[in-house]
Amino acid sequence: MDLLQLNYFQVVAQEGSVTKASKRLHVSQPALSRMVRRLEEELGVDLFDRAGKSIVLNSSGEVFLRRVNTALDALSSGQMELRAMREGSYPDIHINAQAGVDSLIDLISSFNRKFPQIHLFIGKETNQSHFSDFVYDLTIRMQLADEETPDTAITLYDEELLLAVPAGHPLADRLHVDLKEVKNESFVLFNKKSTYRQAVEHYCAKAGFAPKVTAEGHDWRMICEFVRANMGVSIVPKHSWKSVLTGVTVIPIKEPRCGRKILLSWHSDERLTVSSRLFIEHASQYFNRSISG
Repeated sequence: MDLLQLNYFQVVAQEGSVTKASKRLHVSQPALSRMVRRLEEELGVDLFDRAGKSIVLNSSGEVFLRRVNTALDALSSGQMELRAMREGSYPDIHINAQAGVDSLIDLISSFNRKFPQIHLFIGKETNQSHFSDFVYDLTIRMQLADEETPDTAITLYDEELLLAVPAGHPLADRLHVDLKEVKNESFVLFNKKSTYRQAVEHYCAKAGFAPKVTAEGHDWRMICEFVRANMGVSIVPKHSWKSVLTGVTVIPIKEPRCGRKILLSWHSDERLTVSSRLFIEHASQYFNRSISG
């Protein structure tokens, strides 16, 4: 098995056709078919289901493709990094930090210590647009816990969402609550365009009600101040807002289970710079260590 075989297999899998793959690779169809067959013989399994001229990746092929993609991406990153080291120039990274910023300070500072030659620019644009696609290389954003992580993203961590009530609230001594128990309460939340607000409304809808919003804030400190001032209840992440939850009682929500993922996403693999690839790899390793530790 060699890199050429893996590259050819990857292209055939992507195209779903030996004919299309041969044109893309500038290789004859018989030669490409023989290469794929030899790879299957070496592995001892069929990677494709064949019917006439049709060739479709099977379950074994899907498993192998994921590993091949990871291996070839790692090699590509290594080549790009060596070239950047040789030339002494790494492109800057522009990161759109939409969510979980407080919990990411250590990640970003550790990356800076490891790669001081790479300049990081951290911004925040909550409404992703076609324009922002070209401004930012990477986006740190949230997603509902039960949604599938897209191919152009990795999950940094999962986080439980809790009910936040002011001290002295009738529910403050409870070990857990069902979300429907606060359907008649006033809520303090982010504005309607916020993905966090949309997540809260999603879980309230699952509990059978729409939250009655009496105040909106533009950041998490303001939301917690509103709760402390007895202006309403809210739903907050378990870890990300820990530093500002003093004076606020948080209670686990039993039904429905409420949670979010913090993702690191990008536009497409083809547009990733060497610096962005290094940041993605560092972030993945950083949170894997944090979880295992």
